[in-house]
Amino acid sequence: MNEELLIGAATPYLGIGGDQRLREIFEAAHTVMLAVLAAPQCADMTVKYMPFYVDALFKVFPQNISSQQFRMATKTLVRITTPPSPISANQPLLSSTLLELVRSRAQSASKEPLPQLTNAPSSSNEESHLSEQAVLVLTLIDSLPFLPVHILEEWLPLTAETLNLIQDQNMLPMCRQRFWEILSSGDMDVERAEVCVTWWCTRGGREMVLYSKGKEIQELVMSGGLGEASKL
Repeated sequence: MNEELLIGAATPYLGIGGDQRLREIFEAAHTVMLAVLAAPQCADMTVKYMPFYVDALFKVFPQNISSQQFRMATKTLVRITTPPSPISANQPLLSSTLLELVRSRAQSASKEPLPQLTNAPSSSNEESHLSEQAVLVLTLIDSLPFLPVHILEEWLPLTAETLNLIQDQNMLPMCRQRFWEILSSGDMDVERAEVCVTWWCTRGGREMVLYSKGKEIQELVMSGGLGEASKL
């Protein structure tokens, strides 16, 4: 198959990001892998090669790919493993397994700001000051809109718990803001948005995201919601 030829051609270059002479080939190899894995007609190959590619991706972050590249690649992989992707029917736990890998790594990841990579796409000023741990948390947050409802219900609190591992008082508000944007800015469809509102308002979501070590931060209210000061 042509797809297998592409994977065979790309595989040797997935881990060479440290060689600046081969930087463009390195990035192209990752692009090719993601394109093949995302192709609906390649569902069987996606299941076969996904573990290999996830391992390769995690090995090159953060030394050889930027936070933006890692977040985009992981979000693509989550999208591939969730409905309406054909592999989600046969491998319904694949997306949860991938997110658990991200979450597990976040628990022991570096808390120091990441250095700017040479020849990597430039990140925003805010993102360039994030730690590996914060980027992994943002990766979890980015993935939430793609999850099936029953998995989303599980990962909303897990993501909030992981968010509160961040101790840096500059990084934590940035990640909280991104969590808020995902919940309230229209990234979710109607069914997922209903789950998010219920979790935020009645299942402790607000407290998990906005409270840290017993200290309350600026209140955020879901669109149409009422603050604690309301008498209604």
